[in-house]
Amino acid sequence: MNDEPTPLAALHSASIERYQAGERLQGFFSAEELAYLRSVGLSAPILYDYVEDLARYGDPAQEVFLEVAAIRAEYFVSLQNNTWNAHEFPESQLPKREDRWQGIAWLPRIHQKALCFLEGTLPHDVMYGCSGDRAFLKKHDLSLPDFLLRVRSFGDDLASIAVGF
Repeated sequence: MNDEPTPLAALHSASIERYQAGERLQGFFSAEELAYLRSVGLSAPILYDYVEDLARYGDPAQEVFLEVAAIRAEYFVSLQNNTWNAHEFPESQLPKREDRWQGIAWLPRIHQKALCFLEGTLPHDVMYGCSGDRAFLKKHDLSLPDFLLRVRSFGDDLASIAVGF
């Protein structure tokens, strides 16, 4: 059994140390690290947001980030043929926090954020997995990876995504 961390796990751990040492996003990653992130369908703000929330709030754990990143990487390879989407979804067009679908607050917002995360179009100032997302999913007994897999499977079919809510 190989106990060596994956390159992404190692980069996440190193990033926690950098964050705790006071480094912030500007200049946080080397050119090689940025190229690696890009090769697995991630951007610097995505990893930075997960690192910052873990350092500040103790959540989401590295394992959760790695699961979410693996889902994005699979989508990036299998559906996007390792090609980055050229545009970013406009933050102003995200559903508002109070928007509801069949009475379920936050669902339209987290759904759109998950779609954007999968497609690589998430606005750089928005996090799939923020504290609001985590609270919503905890209330519905789901994890960030679970919800992302539902969105991966059902796309825009909110009725199927919301089964059990």
